[in-house]
Amino acid sequence: MKLLVKDVFESRTLSLIVKEEEQITEIIKHYAEKPSLRGIFVVDKGQKLKGVISRTDLLQWAKFKIGADIGSDNIAVDEINRYAYSTTAKDIMYRYSVETFVKPEDNLELALEMMLSEDILAIPVVDEEKKIVGDLTLSEVLNAIVRTQVD
Repeated sequence: MKLLVKDVFESRTLSLIVKEEEQITEIIKHYAEKPSLRGIFVVDKGQKLKGVISRTDLLQWAKFKIGADIGSDNIAVDEINRYAYSTTAKDIMYRYSVETFVKPEDNLELALEMMLSEDILAIPVVDEEKKIVGDLTLSEVLNAIVRTQVD
């Protein structure tokens, strides 16, 4: 039996949804105030998904802001610039993360592959218009897999 995203996720999100123009400092404040937030999803003015901000993005941004040594990191110049000069959600989100989403009818294998490749614990679930209808978390996926193994 193939598990689908719609079999696992609930139609809600516990992730932070921010506009492209929102300041990184404000995003971090919201994220820090609610440690239960699952992820950070960036939307445009029409509420369509534009990308994802990962924990790695926030950590790298913080590292540059405190002046930590980057000499030992294998990081490209454009990535250094992204973290060092970002001020908004649009600036810091990984440009290819606009493709990091699943739809309810997708199978869990696709969701897991994306979560692994993007190093995220929550992935946005979108409708046909790319509007967020919920999020899918690693714990939800693991619980579903365990349930199918027990049955």
